[in-house]
Amino acid sequence: MKSVIKTISNTTTKVVLEVKPAFQITAAQNRESMTTTPTTTTIKKAFVKLITIDVAEGQFAVKGASKTSHPSWQSANERIKQICAKAPETGGYDMCDVVVVWEDDHSYAFRYDAARVGSASHEGMLHDRIKGGLLYSAGLKCPFYMSEERYHSNLSDPLLDGRKHQATRMLKTLHFVDVEHTPEFKEIPDMNTTTTTPIQTAMEKAREAARAHKAKKLETAA
Repeated sequence: MKSVIKTISNTTTKVVLEVKPAFQITAAQNRESMTTTPTTTTIKKAFVKLITIDVAEGQFAVKGASKTSHPSWQSANERIKQICAKAPETGGYDMCDVVVVWEDDHSYAFRYDAARVGSASHEGMLHDRIKGGLLYSAGLKCPFYMSEERYHSNLSDPLLDGRKHQATRMLKTLHFVDVEHTPEFKEIPDMNTTTTTPIQTAMEKAREAARAHKAKKLETAA
């Protein structure tokens, strides 16, 4: 910006402020900015580093032998299969304390109830159990036994915002498969593709029957 003094008469002068832009964009530069592809940031996911399983009850809860460590999901899931195979035949389960640590030192600790495969209490493999819990907390997956209204109501408490944010971040930054299965391989399927247990099937049929009854009742009233 510079000032220009113009003489209006012999006794009067006027100061005019001449403003010039700090920079100018040429037509070529403008076309280039319009065709430039925006940059994207790729998030590098961390692989699992160590999974610890500590059996708290059942045949594997032997002092000095109940706790095992595993370097991969595959190894940890093989251990879970062994524990589930020895679970009570009456439909019960054996409690296990599980801690998963990823390469970026993120950790996730939870209780896994080891029940026989095919029983109503079976929770699936470890990666399904963890990912399902994170999807629930992130507001991305409503359980089969809960209505959408009840689900979103449960997560509407502002006190749960921190947990929701953390779950979302973990889903974006952590792998739930072993290194040889990523990244071009396939991601672990979400809970929609896991095996349906008999009790889940029965509950789904009951819900369908209730919806049909409600629809028929509303049609009759109309």
